[in-house]
Amino acid sequence: MRTALLVAMASFLGGCLGTEGFEQRLRAQTGELMYLREMRAPERRPGTVSLGTFSVEPELPPATTVRKTGGWVVPLLLVNAWQGEYRSSLGAAQLANDYRAFMKESLEEDLRRAARYRLVDGSGDLRVDVNVTKIEMSAPIAEGGHFVFLLLAVGWGNWIRAGPVDVTIEGETIVTRAGQEPVRSTVVGRSRSRILYRKGTNADTYVADFTTAMIESLSLAVKGFNGAVVEEVNRL
Repeated sequence: MRTALLVAMASFLGGCLGTEGFEQRLRAQTGELMYLREMRAPERRPGTVSLGTFSVEPELPPATTVRKTGGWVVPLLLVNAWQGEYRSSLGAAQLANDYRAFMKESLEEDLRRAARYRLVDGSGDLRVDVNVTKIEMSAPIAEGGHFVFLLLAVGWGNWIRAGPVDVTIEGETIVTRAGQEPVRSTVVGRSRSRILYRKGTNADTYVADFTTAMIESLSLAVKGFNGAVVEEVNRL
């Protein structure tokens, strides 16, 4: 019984990923930011629009990071339980494409598809300048488990919960016409993913799904940000 107990406890403790375990697995995953084509052009108006400067001030971490934010342990003789809480942030190394280039190219495509004015290279009747000032991601992760020893029986279990992934992108857009400045406004794009939950100790597939959720949420937030910029153009 003592041997079985030790084996069970080793299996239980071996299922705990911790900060390094989550970070290592998340950094092993990559994915591509995807352009989403839901936006459609409204009725066109005479005139043209061009994209001037486009800058992205914030930098994503070089690689995905995970830090511990809390947790608790209940160490009793017959029943042991624990929970660890973490917060992760998507890193540039986990993106198969450059996020700055993606943001600019996707905005150009959304202006081409959804602006009331025809997008042109060079100088247009309207000029749009965009400065992204914040990219904020909240991606919580929690893991926990229990170990129960009742004389002739041993039981244990582990679980992992991740999300929801919340992404906020903020910036400023300036739309000028004939040297004037009719529009200067703050624009925001947001996205939130569903919560992922898994029981058991094999977390590799689960963590891959969570990386995908972070990338998809960033893609959706970029789409929302683009839509806010296009809306400002279409006000004129």
